[in-house]
Amino acid sequence: MKKYNRGTTVGGSIILLLLLASAFASSLVTMNPTASDLMNRLKPPNFSHILGTDHLGRDVFSRLVHATRLSVGVSVAALSVSIATGLSLGLVAGYFRGVIDSLLMAVINILLAFPGMILSLAIVGIAGTGLGNAVFAVCVVSWTGYARVVRGMTLSLKERDFVKAARISGSSDMKIIARHILPNLLTTVIVYAATNISSIAMQLAALSFLGLGAQPPAPEWGIMLNEAKGYISTAPWLILAPGSALVLMISAFNLFGEGLALCLNEGKRVGI
Repeated sequence: MKKYNRGTTVGGSIILLLLLASAFASSLVTMNPTASDLMNRLKPPNFSHILGTDHLGRDVFSRLVHATRLSVGVSVAALSVSIATGLSLGLVAGYFRGVIDSLLMAVINILLAFPGMILSLAIVGIAGTGLGNAVFAVCVVSWTGYARVVRGMTLSLKERDFVKAARISGSSDMKIIARHILPNLLTTVIVYAATNISSIAMQLAALSFLGLGAQPPAPEWGIMLNEAKGYISTAPWLILAPGSALVLMISAFNLFGEGLALCLNEGKRVGI
């Protein structure tokens, strides 16, 4: 089996497991992830609590599984908004050019002048803390990449012979975009999204870790890491569980994205 197939299979399998855990979190664990039990606080892993308990006596495994719903779900939601925004604006700017293109590139250049995480922190600082504002901040940072990629490919595709032929035959601009340009963009956009979602997940977890994203007592990996930082030496399982989950998710998305890119590139070379 080729390397990219292994990467795609392993990464895709982990992503599928995370999605299943997100969808069936309530069925997989019966313990309330926010219920405190101070009599059993900071208990190491045992038969009753396979990943131990935290500083409030909450079951770590229950919080970890339920956090999948928030961490993965919110990352996918932010990715979807970023793709929709960047794809739409990139298509319009690249195809019609003119003032729209100039304004878009000016906005993108301004946003790219700042490091992504710094810009996200600034936006959340202005808009206020909370998961919704954190998602908004990450979307503002992330859509620019899609817009630049789509704009560049649209500029190239609109000069191709099949687009010129469609224009001569009387096809409208919207029809040309929908039938001839958009289908040729989707492969690149999908590959870019598969590798970009790990960055989005990291930014959202970092904002929650800093107390700017999701708020306690909600089960979320960034929050769990924040709550565990004061117990690294006395209760290391508190930071190992969410840290490992976050690393696993990011690695899975990276593996899947890289494998998908190699697979699609190989397909183009053999004429698929």
